[in-house]
Amino acid sequence: MTHPGWSPSLSAAPVPVPASTSLSTSASIAVPLPASNVASNAVAPPVALLVLTLALVAGIALERRHRRGRHLRPEEIPVRRVPTGTITTATVVVTGLLLDTLPHDTPAARVALGLHLVVAVAGVAACVVDAAVHRLPDTITIPLAGVTIVGFATLGAVAAATSQETAALDAGRALLAGLAAPVVFLLLTLTIGGIGLGDAKFACPLGAVLGWHGWGCVVEGFALAWVLAGLTAAWWLLRRRAHRDSPLPLGPFLGAGALLAVLAA
Repeated sequence: MTHPGWSPSLSAAPVPVPASTSLSTSASIAVPLPASNVASNAVAPPVALLVLTLALVAGIALERRHRRGRHLRPEEIPVRRVPTGTITTATVVVTGLLLDTLPHDTPAARVALGLHLVVAVAGVAACVVDAAVHRLPDTITIPLAGVTIVGFATLGAVAAATSQETAALDAGRALLAGLAAPVVFLLLTLTIGGIGLGDAKFACPLGAVLGWHGWGCVVEGFALAWVLAGLTAAWWLLRRRAHRDSPLPLGPFLGAGALLAVLAA
């Protein structure tokens, strides 16, 4: 029985809506990201500025040494003139590329980055000398090979002692590649010729830094060097700037191939 003046209403009993079914579009769920995933490859500006400044100073010093003919032996005459500023510019550019590309989020990675920079700076100077006189100077290649081998060996030992398995494996591979590369170059010198002993010595530090990134990077770096050298030789022949028997400095192509492979790794 219904009382007069009263009517039932469907909205008299409110139905609670769970918070999970809210239709509001303004709500969002924030998912915190690990700090290591945010800008892990970004170099702190003060550190980058300091490293680039040191690279600039080293480039200028090596440039002055080159202009004064300190790289020449008494009987040597430069084959070609390298434009002024080449060493300084190349040193700073290569340093900047490596700083921007290579990871350094762990102590082992920072040590490896430092070894890459040492090889880059000294390698630029060696390549310029090779381009000028067709000789990779022992005063650069031998100490550079020693520093690189000792550096990766020490890095591998410390990483193994501190249970950093990935870094230990990478350093061990870099050490093996650095020792194997000059042996392969020596075998090529004895069998097919066209490769100097300086190239074999230079292959040691280049093989080590390439080996840090993997065996594929080692093959890619040296293969790129031969491709670049072959293309340059063909271009010179077409332009009649060289003959079939003209010597071609291999050092600059080894350096360029290693740099491209490392940047692409």
